[in-house]
Amino acid sequence: TQAEYDLFAHVEGTHFHASFGHLGGYSSAYYTYMWSLVIAKDLFSAFDRDDLFAPENARGYRDTILAAGGSKDAAELVADFLGRPYNIEAFTAWLQEAPAV
Repeated sequence: TQAEYDLFAHVEGTHFHASFGHLGGYSSAYYTYMWSLVIAKDLFSAFDRDDLFAPENARGYRDTILAAGGSKDAAELVADFLGRPYNIEAFTAWLQEAPAV
């Protein structure tokens, strides 16, 4: 039962099961998840799909992005690695190749 497993006690007269806590205030976090995916797909586009562990690309990623840590703005690190600011092109290409659900 809910009383046995739930962290919070049910308040009589409320419709606990009809609520969804992510509706308020979660949208901004979800939006950042999507932008993270845009940037990740753009970073991934710099790698050869047939040789993902090519030392040159991996070393460039390590030396340009990981080694800098938080010393520079993230967008600047990505631009340094890609040789340009990130964009949405790789993300939209990924969306078009993804199978329909």
